[in-house]
Amino acid sequence: MAYADPTVCPDCRARLDGARVCARCGLDLRTAEAGRLWNQLLRVDRDLERARRASRPQTVAATTPRAPVSVGTVLLALGALALLVAGAIFITVYWGPMGILGRALVLLAATAVAGGVATVVTRRRLRASAEALWTVFLGLFTLDWFAARDQGLLGLDALPGAPWDLLWCAVVVLTTAAIVRFGRRTLDDARELVVVSVLGGLAGAAAGVRVAVVLDDGGARPFWSATAALVVAVLVGAALHWATARVGAWVALAAGGVAALVAVVLALVDAVAHPALVDLVGGAHGVPLAIIAGVAAGLASFGRLPAPARTVSAGAALSTLTLLAALPAWSAAPQYGALLVLAAVAVPAVWVPGRGPWARGARAAGIAPSLLVTLALFPWGAQLLAVVGEALTTTGGQCSPTPVRRRCCWPAASSPVPSCSGP
Repeated sequence: MAYADPTVCPDCRARLDGARVCARCGLDLRTAEAGRLWNQLLRVDRDLERARRASRPQTVAATTPRAPVSVGTVLLALGALALLVAGAIFITVYWGPMGILGRALVLLAATAVAGGVATVVTRRRLRASAEALWTVFLGLFTLDWFAARDQGLLGLDALPGAPWDLLWCAVVVLTTAAIVRFGRRTLDDARELVVVSVLGGLAGAAAGVRVAVVLDDGGARPFWSATAALVVAVLVGAALHWATARVGAWVALAAGGVAALVAVVLALVDAVAHPALVDLVGGAHGVPLAIIAGVAAGLASFGRLPAPARTVSAGAALSTLTLLAALPAWSAAPQYGALLVLAAVAVPAVWVPGRGPWARGARAAGIAPSLLVTLALFPWGAQLLAVVGEALTTTGGQCSPTPVRRRCCWPAASSPVPSCSGP
């Protein structure tokens, strides 16, 4: 409410409807006294506005935000974990005499009761109890899932283990997403059920690891296995984010970040171990780095990403392409060939003009090669780089693959003198 309101009488607050004399109390607003009163009312309104602004920081400070996970939630979650442990002990001790049908009925009944009670307490807006009981439900469901295959119910023991595990991960992710959405619609504060959301993210991470183990094939395809784990984690993270299970989405994406780091390291190791052009191209040892460069370039060109992320992606793409160009030169002329490529490609990138993500990424990608080239200009720096290059070209207990300064690593068992094989 404003005290200086030209539509109402300042005395009786009756509506004026454009009149200069109040029809109810007869106050004449044309007098000098009424003009002075109007100015005073304007000052009162301004003072009240300043008082409101001064009171807002105190109101915010007096409001203490509630923690996303309360002490009661933690205690109930620990109680749920204890209940699951007790259930596992019961199954271990009394499982045998009950028979397959009795075991199935006990597990299904316990799971149904846990799910029903969890639904009731969620509708009653009891957050801590809902977190604990949904955790019990998911734990009992997991016991049901793997016990059914272990006991051969409905012939499930004939199924391979990997598809059964991956199907469990998919069902858990979908179930946790549905529970989190149900909790957001039902609970008063509309916050997600954090423990349930985290369980969904962990199931997505487990699915990525299981896919990597299946595709690894005894270590023959480590890069592609890590890439598959990354794809699975990203898909699960996107699905959980769409289902408003944002904490679980971050857990799944964190697992995807670990898989991405592993994939990059494996690609670098493979390319450095086979630096010759015929190996990088013909032997496909440079394909992983080329894929990484392409993905990084795509992320750098994706306009919806924040500017820092696009800059980092552009720098990663340019650094990877520079490395792919330097490795064959390093293989043909150790130490110095790579430096020439770095000087020709990466050093000028430091002076690239512009303020876009690609220009900033180019400047960032050119810093390290520029330092290496600058180091090589000094005699002691060139010697240091030569020693490092020799150490890298002599790997695996074998002689250097190049005819320049052939060196051997291990002496024969019968002679203290190192021996060398090959042309």
